[in-house]
Amino acid sequence: MPERRTPLYDYHLRSANRLVKGGGDYMFPLAYTSPVEEHFNVRANVGMQDLSSMGEVDIKGPGAERLINQLLVNDIRDMEPGQVRYSTMCNEYGGVVDDITVYKFHDEHFMIVT
Repeated sequence: MPERRTPLYDYHLRSANRLVKGGGDYMFPLAYTSPVEEHFNVRANVGMQDLSSMGEVDIKGPGAERLINQLLVNDIRDMEPGQVRYSTMCNEYGGVVDDITVYKFHDEHFMIVT
């Protein structure tokens, strides 16, 4: 599959030591400087991660909660509007497909971020 580029690709290309293919075949920086230097810089200042490749799925309707609950390991039926829950999606054999974050906006409106 050909490489895919996030909106920050040009910045990464100019600034990073090397780009590598990550999830979804997107190109991401392996490092900007050394891992030790980056660690201390984040501890002293701030860090940023390019999450542009993450997917957002808006799920609405009377069966939204039931559908999501069938897909994830964690039970979301006790979530209140405004809450967020981290979970895992597994395949039919119990293997991990992805980690998922579920946002509940109201009883029939959720968003999952992969």
